[in-house]
Amino acid sequence: MESSVQPTKPKKKKNGIQGLLISLCIGLVLMCFLLTVVSAVFVFTDFDETHEKTAAVLIVVLSAFCVGSFCAKNASSRGFFWGLLGGCLFGVLLWLLGLLLVTEGTGDFSWRTVLTTSGAGLLGGIVGINLKKK
Repeated sequence: MESSVQPTKPKKKKNGIQGLLISLCIGLVLMCFLLTVVSAVFVFTDFDETHEKTAAVLIVVLSAFCVGSFCAKNASSRGFFWGLLGGCLFGVLLWLLGLLLVTEGTGDFSWRTVLTTSGAGLLGGIVGINLKKK
């Protein structure tokens, strides 16, 4: 008698670095989109412009959270670590983009930004590793 059991495909090993790079790209695209939307709101409405800095910080934190979440979701384990690494690299990437794009005050490296994005990425990593399909 022949068995009708089909052989299973070997599971593909997930590459954490590839997931990290994809997550950083997703975070940058999300941040650009949200900044464009908020800029349009400030330009085309009577919204008070004193809230620009708060909106920018919230957008960066939300983007870093998404980076950590996607990064941990792509990793096989240790979402805490991958989320923290993704958030930290996102903060450093923002600083490097600031060096390239901003002409005034380019030497200002803000540890506060890196710590904020690292914390948001860490929380995103905790959420992302728990959202994975079992």
